[in-house]
Amino acid sequence: MILQMHTGDPEGRTEVIDAQALPRILDATTAHGYRVTDLRTLLTPAAHPMSTTASPN
Repeated sequence: MILQMHTGDPEGRTEVIDAQALPRILDATTAHGYRVTDLRTLLTPAAHPMSTTASPN
């Protein structure tokens, strides 16, 4: 699952609903068995090296 959130308000208000909801969203996500990571970490090659050999069955 990929969850994209935005911070800031296009109308210049200081209330940021996404940021306020984030703790509850993360708690619910992990409670359902998902692992939370940021996109930068996910896309870093060193974090997820791809194997060039097939694993034995």
